[in-house]
Amino acid sequence: MPRRPRPPAPEPDVPDAPAAADDPVGEAADALYGVEPERFVAERDARVKALRAAGDRTSASAVAALRRPTQGAWLVNLLVREQPQVVEDLLALGEALRGAGLDAAALKALSAQRRQVVDALVRDAARLGLARGARTSADTRGEVQQTLEAALLDADVAAEVRSGRLARSEQRSGFPALAAPAPAAPAPARPARRTATGEDPRARQERERREREEQERREREEQERRRAEAETAVRAAQRAADVARRAAEEAAQAQRQAQERAEHLREQLHDAERRAAEEALTARTAAADQERRERALAEAEQALAALD
Repeated sequence: MPRRPRPPAPEPDVPDAPAAADDPVGEAADALYGVEPERFVAERDARVKALRAAGDRTSASAVAALRRPTQGAWLVNLLVREQPQVVEDLLALGEALRGAGLDAAALKALSAQRRQVVDALVRDAARLGLARGARTSADTRGEVQQTLEAALLDADVAAEVRSGRLARSEQRSGFPALAAPAPAAPAPARPARRTATGEDPRARQERERREREEQERREREEQERRRAEAETAVRAAQRAADVARRAAEEAAQAQRQAQERAEHLREQLHDAERRAAEEALTARTAAADQERRERALAEAEQALAALD
């Protein structure tokens, strides 16, 4: 009796190791592109030195090739780290817009919402930079805006933004994927009808039935196309509204935190002023006491001298 072949043993389910453990270059890039540009070179060189000391010259060379980010690219990287969900919603909005075939009215509405969301994120980026001691110029804010707009337009730029490892700002122009949909193909020309006397009545009825069905089919397809466009517009608008809401909530939270810090600083200032006033009073009291004691000493010395 022939032996039945053994089924192959299942491969063990080994969980993936963390990227940082197997990818020193990726780990270094994640860390470096989150630090201020003025610290980038020193920290990069320190990592290169450590990798060379560990004998990993390949990784050391790759890390040494990492470029110092521009101020605008660094701010976008900060957004990805500090507000990942808002940035992800923005990029998802870009995907919806790129895949949409929308009419002019929907495009106009979504473009306005897109501008509002991008403007809010630019303000957030400037605020995040200021919290780290970096003032943002108009040119830098322009870089951030151009990069976010480019991420909406281009899936490759969106992937770079999502990585949080931008080294330079990006720029794209136009929204080719959002061009108005091409007009529906014209209906095929109907064949010239035969004269009533020359066409069989049953053939004419069959032809007219087919023409009606074809017309109904085209109308259904057009209706479905318009419905799909409307649904896409609604989803994209909802994405834009969600992004704007998140940005507004985070801005409001940042404002509350700033107000709390200001109130705390005012309290500290008030306490310092109170302590300074108390110290001044103590100093004046001590000076007056010293003056009284010096007068008493002088009087005692005069009295002693009078006895001699």
